[in-house]
Amino acid sequence: MKEIMTPREAAEYLSVHVRTIYRLVKHGEIPGRKIGGSWRFKKDALDEWLSCRKNLLPLEGNEGEKTGQHGGEENSYDRGRDRVGHNLIQK
Repeated sequence: MKEIMTPREAAEYLSVHVRTIYRLVKHGEIPGRKIGGSWRFKKDALDEWLSCRKNLLPLEGNEGEKTGQHGGEENSYDRGRDRVGHNLIQK
């Protein structure tokens, strides 16, 4: 495995869908850098991130992400947000 990975390679390495990688990096939940308009991920940083979150929620959320059908079910990343991602909870 390469030391620097594309989002597709990072998704394959972590056994998640590439959309999950983009969602996690968008929310700052996974270590990555944007280089020339493209995201890149260091294998060592992903390994460290993964070992730190071993007791946290699963990466994928619910099965709706894989099929594109949410069926109205909520996953760990939807709580407090509408379908577009806007915060619904007032602070």
